[in-house]
Amino acid sequence: MKKIPTLLLLILAAIHAMGQSISIIDTYEETTPLDVKKISERGHEHNNLKTFLGYRDYLSYELLSYKSTNEIKYRLDVGEILFWDEVSSIWSAALQEEFVYNSDGIIISKLILEWDDNTNQWETTWKTTYTYDASNKLIVELESNWDDGAEQWVPVEKYENNYDASGLLILTTDYEWDEVNTQWMKELKSEYSYNTSGDLSIRQSFEWDGTGSQWVNERRNEYTYDDGKLILLKEYVWNPGANQFIENWKHEFNYNISGQLTLEFDHEWDAGSSQWVPILKEEYIYDSNGNLERNLSYEWEQGSNQWLTAGKTEHTYDNAYEFSQLILPYPLDEIVNLFHHMLLDIKAYGWDEASSNWINYFMFEFSYSEQNIGSVGEMADEQIRIYPNPAKTELNIYAAGFNIEEVILYTLTGQKIMKVRPVDGIVDISHLQAGMYIVELTIENTRIRQKLLVQR
Repeated sequence: MKKIPTLLLLILAAIHAMGQSISIIDTYEETTPLDVKKISERGHEHNNLKTFLGYRDYLSYELLSYKSTNEIKYRLDVGEILFWDEVSSIWSAALQEEFVYNSDGIIISKLILEWDDNTNQWETTWKTTYTYDASNKLIVELESNWDDGAEQWVPVEKYENNYDASGLLILTTDYEWDEVNTQWMKELKSEYSYNTSGDLSIRQSFEWDGTGSQWVNERRNEYTYDDGKLILLKEYVWNPGANQFIENWKHEFNYNISGQLTLEFDHEWDAGSSQWVPILKEEYIYDSNGNLERNLSYEWEQGSNQWLTAGKTEHTYDNAYEFSQLILPYPLDEIVNLFHHMLLDIKAYGWDEASSNWINYFMFEFSYSEQNIGSVGEMADEQIRIYPNPAKTELNIYAAGFNIEEVILYTLTGQKIMKVRPVDGIVDISHLQAGMYIVELTIENTRIRQKLLVQR
């Protein structure tokens, strides 16, 4: 058993295989107890969700803290998946994700509900609770399943995170609940290493061998960057017979001049021919407002040696609300690209070769509400300023009476490209390419983020 990913991540994985058989996506090899109905099996066939999203997972504990000066933000409360009913030609409710936040806009729990066609109501099936340290780092994630018979929550999985002195995630340990002995049993652990820029370079995973009472190698991910952008993820799996890691999967990324992800390529290692075989391709298209308007999915056909259209998603936005005004439960790297403005829905389509038409597949709808975010100590609006914006060579940061612990810049794809302590309130950005970035300040153990446009 491995953790149930957020439904949005299921959407992101499912678009890789619109035309494939339907099953459940989880994060490794085993299915979850939750019937996710028509989610694509493609992730499961290729070491599942973390193969597709593993290049992002090292930021999955970098949850957003919105504690800043008093202001109204717009909180994502509910995400709902609907599937297209071909018989009645209507959208049919399937799954719902509900989020609960604390007063600082940090997610503290998540519920997954499944629509019951017999009772015509939502049935709670799964709960995740989050515990943080004083710096708002996620340290414990607890997942529970609802037991209808006992009418209570039953623990299933627990994940504990450890960080180094600089706040980087260095160890994640997964535990599975043993109902017979009523105790947590070790299951998996992942160790993380970083390059000098603070980007993840290696993630090595181990599986607990209960018989030998020791950790054994399972898989290894290696990350390669160019100018702070992830361009290659290679996955290796452990071969006990050869007593070494062997190549299994690679994922390549291309970006436009603004730093937006435009293409992804998946390849699988063919041991027989000792070469990489193309599997999937994703193309991302943006509108004039910088929103991810749609993406197209393709599958490689070996016989004809060409890419065949498999599926697409289309996204609807409310451009009146920007990313900085939103409270979101998702990891920074997953959401910056999707939530450039307020995302209202994602519609997914599969390509029907017989009719040469797009057919409805599923839809993800988002619901928001207002939340008043508390202040950082006695900070007033005029006490924290980041200027100029747009900027060219220097960024000035003014925080009267407060210590700026660090400044981090991210691309819109969530890649960390700078981590500095400003000198006299000035950060040199002359080396950055033109485009949009996310600036993150850490002040009084609190993170404050806003967008920055760099011009040349």
